[in-house]
Amino acid sequence: MGAFTDRLLPLVETQLETGLADGIQLVAAHYGEVVTDVATGWRHDGTPMTADTRLLLFSAAKPLVAAAVHLVVERRLVNYDDALVDYLPELGSAKSAITLRHALCHRAGMPDLERRVPLETYASWSTAVAETCALPLEFPPGVGAAYHPLSAYTLLAALVERVTATAFAGFCAAEIFEPLGMQQTSWGASAGDPSVDDTRGLDPGYEAEFALWRQLRQALIPGGNAFSTARDLCRFYLSLRPGSEGTRVLSPETVAVATRVHAPYSPNWTLGFGLGFIVGTDAADPGSRGFRLSARTFGHPGLCSVQALCDPDRDLILVALTNVGPDQQTSDARFAALCDAVADAADKT
Repeated sequence: MGAFTDRLLPLVETQLETGLADGIQLVAAHYGEVVTDVATGWRHDGTPMTADTRLLLFSAAKPLVAAAVHLVVERRLVNYDDALVDYLPELGSAKSAITLRHALCHRAGMPDLERRVPLETYASWSTAVAETCALPLEFPPGVGAAYHPLSAYTLLAALVERVTATAFAGFCAAEIFEPLGMQQTSWGASAGDPSVDDTRGLDPGYEAEFALWRQLRQALIPGGNAFSTARDLCRFYLSLRPGSEGTRVLSPETVAVATRVHAPYSPNWTLGFGLGFIVGTDAADPGSRGFRLSARTFGHPGLCSVQALCDPDRDLILVALTNVGPDQQTSDARFAALCDAVADAADKT
């Protein structure tokens, strides 16, 4: 583990010294082998951060929702270009053009960036689904692309429940988490779960957002309310890497489709939305992925505190979970530095 850890540890230590994180989990894998596995710093109850501490993934959980959808497609229960209304009739005829593909790649036309379905609504899953279905379209499905923080992934989780006749959390546990050995991953967590460390924000605005998520710890919020560890999330990405000889829950063909750009994020399409993943890089706007990773990189960040991705050209995986969320610009800079450092380590190993 020496070369990778030597390059990454100084960046981790800087995060702790400057207060941008109280505790960090960092796991990197190269050619299918874990090359860095670090858990350091402190939980907010004053105990040490360990590899078994479970942290909230926020939007880094979206690929887990997508994996469930891809599974039911592979089982021929649905198709990517099926209309969601065929399975969720409460969407209504006005939204009959929305397909599974649109929802997976943020083209459903109902991003709800204004949170007309408040986060608190998810205290009742059935109410959250009903209110999401009632959202009006902001643009015609398939015409534009705009990040859907919660709405599309709420609909996709409800779809999985309808076509499998299984609660979404139970389906993911049985069909994804258990087969991959993700024993510390779950949708939601009990209020008194001692394995969980909450995430806090550095400024009042971000802290208010994180506090709201803490209040809803037990809720099912498919856009973000999964708890996991860096080791577990690394297991998930190891199962997706090309050429993986380990346990897989999705076929290589499905992964290839899911991890190419289906909708643009950058004007030149070098960074965009896959089917449940953010794919690529943008030299003009490196964001949280830095300057070094390849154009085929796929993964997903989570609300200024999580980064998880795979660079298939380097056969490289990086997962970083922290228990502090700074502002977006600061978060992007710290994760970009980690991405550049791990790419450099891979290139020199």
